[in-house]
Amino acid sequence: MSKFWCNDSIFEQTNLRPNEKLTYIYLCRKADKSGKSFPSYKTIAAGCGFCKRTAIRCVNKLVELGMILIERGRRRTNGGWTSNLYVVVGLVTRQVQRGKKKAKEVPFNNSKERNEQKKALIRSLYRN
Repeated sequence: MSKFWCNDSIFEQTNLRPNEKLTYIYLCRKADKSGKSFPSYKTIAAGCGFCKRTAIRCVNKLVELGMILIERGRRRTNGGWTSNLYVVVGLVTRQVQRGKKKAKEVPFNNSKERNEQKKALIRSLYRN
């Protein structure tokens, strides 16, 4: 049994359906210490117990709300596609704040300024 961290405010999100919450929790479970994971839609669907189309809709909703960031897969040399890269925003923020005595959770905020801060944070993670 492995432990993983998930932003507790997911349970207070009234604008999310249960499948979307489950998808978020699944991505938290699969994420590394910097909040990155790259399961396919098929893997997300199998892990959560619903169809691939539902997984796609759930991921799109989480991206729309700024709860996760996504980098679309790239074309391989053999003609196939790579999986998407997902970054769970709450996990990234927690990782950056770890230098403090106690890491605090950052509630989800949909403001444009906050989204720009999240994108800048993601860009800095790619450089490392």
